[in-house]
Amino acid sequence: MSVLSHRKAARGEACTVIDEFVFETLFGMDWKNSRPTKADFASQAYNLEDLEAGPSKGLLDPRLKKAGLMHLDISNNNLSSIDCVNMDNGFNALLILKARHNCIISPKLNCPSIKELNLSYNELVEIPRLTGMPSLEVGWVIDLTSIKSRNSCYMA
Repeated sequence: MSVLSHRKAARGEACTVIDEFVFETLFGMDWKNSRPTKADFASQAYNLEDLEAGPSKGLLDPRLKKAGLMHLDISNNNLSSIDCVNMDNGFNALLILKARHNCIISPKLNCPSIKELNLSYNELVEIPRLTGMPSLEVGWVIDLTSIKSRNSCYMA
């Protein structure tokens, strides 16, 4: 377990990396053996800047069983990239990906199972290519002209 995560949680500070402590909080003490279907990082408990940060590689931790993960909500963080959320990294069953209110500029998504994608309120400079998501049924991307003019992700 990360000592830093424990200290931040004790002080009521938001977690900036996904580590063992975060997995224990979300999925229970036996998280290495569980097969989560949903992961929600959208609360005020998180202020993530990188999904792969930390010594255990965040969401790419090899001990995390991602094969059954169907719903991932990484909204309300400071993420500039979500490219690691893809089929090659084990997100084969992912149906819903919510990444609203982040700092995502140009996502490169390859997750054929996704049926619902929400990228609203980001810093997108172009409409994302959706060729890697043939199952997509619902997608949200807000007006690009308003996205380009916002600088909220870089404010202190």
